[in-house]
Amino acid sequence: MKAVDTDCHAYYYHWKKHLYQALKDGKWEIIDRMIHDHPDEAFKAKLNKNGDKLLLCAINERKWWLVIRLVKKITAEHLAESLAETDDFGNTALHLAANIGRVEEAKKIVGAKKELLKYPNRDKFLPIQLAARREPANAYKMTSYLFEVSKEDETSSELRKNFPRVMLSLVTAGFYDLALDLFKYKEDEKGDRIRDLELDILEKMASDPGGFKSSCRLNFWESLIYSYSSIPSKHISRTKHSTYAGMKFLLLDTTPCLNQGLHKRLVLFCFAVYKAKFWNVLAQVPMLNIEDIPALKWKHQCALQLFESLCKIADETGYPLEKTFLLGAQNGIEEIVRTIIDSYPTAIKNEGRHWTAFHVAVMYRHVKIFKMLYEKNIRNGQYLRMLNEKEKSVLDFVEEAGHQAGIGTDSGVVFKMQRELQWFMKVTELVKFKKSPKKENPELDLPEIPLVSFEEHHADMAAKDKEWMTGMANASSVAASLIATVAFAAAFLVPGGNHSTGIPNFSNEGFFKVFAISDALALFFSITSVLSFLSIYTSRYKVRDYLFDLPIRVIVGLISLFFSLICLVMAFSCTLFLVFAKKNVLLLTPIITLSCIPVVLYVILQLPSLVTMIRSTFYSDITHW
Repeated sequence: MKAVDTDCHAYYYHWKKHLYQALKDGKWEIIDRMIHDHPDEAFKAKLNKNGDKLLLCAINERKWWLVIRLVKKITAEHLAESLAETDDFGNTALHLAANIGRVEEAKKIVGAKKELLKYPNRDKFLPIQLAARREPANAYKMTSYLFEVSKEDETSSELRKNFPRVMLSLVTAGFYDLALDLFKYKEDEKGDRIRDLELDILEKMASDPGGFKSSCRLNFWESLIYSYSSIPSKHISRTKHSTYAGMKFLLLDTTPCLNQGLHKRLVLFCFAVYKAKFWNVLAQVPMLNIEDIPALKWKHQCALQLFESLCKIADETGYPLEKTFLLGAQNGIEEIVRTIIDSYPTAIKNEGRHWTAFHVAVMYRHVKIFKMLYEKNIRNGQYLRMLNEKEKSVLDFVEEAGHQAGIGTDSGVVFKMQRELQWFMKVTELVKFKKSPKKENPELDLPEIPLVSFEEHHADMAAKDKEWMTGMANASSVAASLIATVAFAAAFLVPGGNHSTGIPNFSNEGFFKVFAISDALALFFSITSVLSFLSIYTSRYKVRDYLFDLPIRVIVGLISLFFSLICLVMAFSCTLFLVFAKKNVLLLTPIITLSCIPVVLYVILQLPSLVTMIRSTFYSDITHW
């Protein structure tokens, strides 16, 4: 009898092994035959060590064409039961589909057994939470679908019951529009106020710089498009106050003129609509390498609205916001700092520790955060003068090198040493108190913070800035020298040649005069650029030189190189017209078009950095407030 049992067990193990192998190999003929031979056992047998059954194994293997065929093989009375089966981790078929991001398959599973939406696995995660935790391209689509179907009557109670955990998952994934929808959905429930708020939600938002406009580092073109683009209706329509939200962005430029009459208001509104469309189209230009800026703008708006709503709940329930405040200051999120400090001015200081938001703002070099805190604390400067638990003040932090997370993501940083010097000067100007063991200046009654100590802490940064400047000067001076050589040679080899008297043949032509002026200017500007970049090599690279002297030399060199390039292109275009296109005016259009290409490339590639250099040197947000 024992031998018979052993043979049965061996046979049972044997066909299970073959079924699992056929599933991995995708051999439907073998799978179909085994299902025919074992109609009940095939869907109930555990095929691997995790306890996954046939349908779950097919989903885990991501063989969705097999999943569709297997679902058709299951009888109607056993389909719901098969879909509800779980693996050793408590995951149903909907968990696995949500985890992978298969929206179409999830729709079929939900259609067959909708109750799976509220089944948590052993880690207490609902399918919508697994969908939000993954990072495939369609994670948002999957999460959005599960959220919409979960709001229906049969499962809405479970969604409200797990509100804090689902909200945390949505915030962690950065799906702020869905999180805002969930908040309003929970808030609209009569007689059930939101009291089960978790602090992790607020702290998670304060740890996400990309979720807010102020801390989302955009380049020149992205910032320009962000300022003028509108939010697409496909994003606006997700919330209840969608009409107002959309009209708000379209009327940004029309609000100052609302008192000018209905006709003018209508014209301005139409102009704003067309301008918004133009910037939305510009965002799709491949050369600019721009993200979906309108969608990003919508995300920032939802994040701010959600944070303000959650802060009101935190105020009602008495949750402390000091840690959230410090995290917001650390990541440079002005919206969070402003929202909290307007309601809780004492949040500048972290109770129980001597750390203040001033220490954090200086450590991470967030100018606007520091300015905001200083303006709020201008009448009482004890927070600015406080020492932290390691007996360090803001002076010590500004003397040391700034945290790289703050410097590297600062959109105003091109010359890092210049930025550090500006911080050094501004903070030492604002902090006016005596602090031992540093020596004091008896005349100014200020603490003496030696520049030598600053230089020691910034030696590596100064070396990197020097290497960058010399490398850039080397490459740019080569280009300027080439332009100077060509412009000098063109002055003697004029188009059309010369008379026997030495006078150019085209001397009376208007385009020749343009050529002569452009060629001369190209030579002068290129020589100026070469001399400017040469002075960078001969600089002594003292610490104070990084504040104005070296940046000005770089700026002058790049501007001169830009104008020399324009003048050289103009001179070359005039030459082509005089020699080839004078008798055929139609050639003038392609000449002008092609001559604009190098200038446009220079503008796209170099102008943003040049503008940033000029702004940081002459209009720095640190020194000018």
